[in-house]
Amino acid sequence: MTNAYNYLLESGGLEEESSYPYTGERGECKFDPEKIAVKITNFTNIPADENQIAAYLVKNGPLAMGVNAIFMQTYIGGVSCPLICSKKRLNHGVLLVGYGAKGFSILRLWQQTILDHQEFRGGRNGEKMAITSSAEGMACVE
Repeated sequence: MTNAYNYLLESGGLEEESSYPYTGERGECKFDPEKIAVKITNFTNIPADENQIAAYLVKNGPLAMGVNAIFMQTYIGGVSCPLICSKKRLNHGVLLVGYGAKGFSILRLWQQTILDHQEFRGGRNGEKMAITSSAEGMACVE
């Protein structure tokens, strides 16, 4: 997520999806600064500590974060506790929206639609938690 935010700061912002749709194909960047719809003015890295992440959520609201989305392809509901959680294999952005006794909750979005609410077990009460290594930033949006 940090690399993405740094790119947004350098480029000046993002276009709307309608003016630069995802194609699923490799190609050259066709970013048009004249079509910027949203600007990121700064971001904050959150320490990889479950209590600090929870405190930040309470004080500031949702956090953007990266996850390894391979396990999401077979997710059908309930509590997810993926075995594959390497921070070197992050490939999908999600929104960290809350926490409870069992873990942290995220929302997955696709084309401005909330696909589902998913709770990740672990990370509370000292257990190993996959997301603490990847909860990286909160953007301030203009």
